[in-house]
Amino acid sequence: MESAGRLVEGVYHTWSTTDDLLEGTRKMVIREDDLWIVTLPKAGTTWTQEVISLLLNDCNAELADVKPISQRFLFVDFEKNSIPPYKIAAELASPRLMKTHFQSHQMPEELLTKRSKIVYVGRNPKDNAVSLFHFHRAVDDLQQFEDWNEFYDAFVAGHG
Repeated sequence: MESAGRLVEGVYHTWSTTDDLLEGTRKMVIREDDLWIVTLPKAGTTWTQEVISLLLNDCNAELADVKPISQRFLFVDFEKNSIPPYKIAAELASPRLMKTHFQSHQMPEELLTKRSKIVYVGRNPKDNAVSLFHFHRAVDDLQQFEDWNEFYDAFVAGHG
């Protein structure tokens, strides 16, 4: 298996998810009107973003699609242009729309005390695993697995 990432607190991350990014995310200031989408990778994140965009725009698809989806939701797991997402979030107007694949212990601590909206999407684990396996095979920057059995073992252990 070729590794394109690292384990942090038992969770596999790409190399772009730095310790500074994780710590900054934990310390993010949360607003009560924030809306978070929380999923495992390949569990329906984009589909959920589109549904929420439609709901926030009175089901007007033309209005919901004025900006690309990558500009509607801040992905807090990765830096863009060397700017940590938690710094970008601090500058965003409310309500902020954010998505993450982080596990609960890697999320902003204030999510436990503020009344933000959180949409958690759980996909059938079998479907999720197959989709994620093929995604890993297609993307060079992700951990590469020799075969399904190797991937499955990592997925079940929480490292896929």
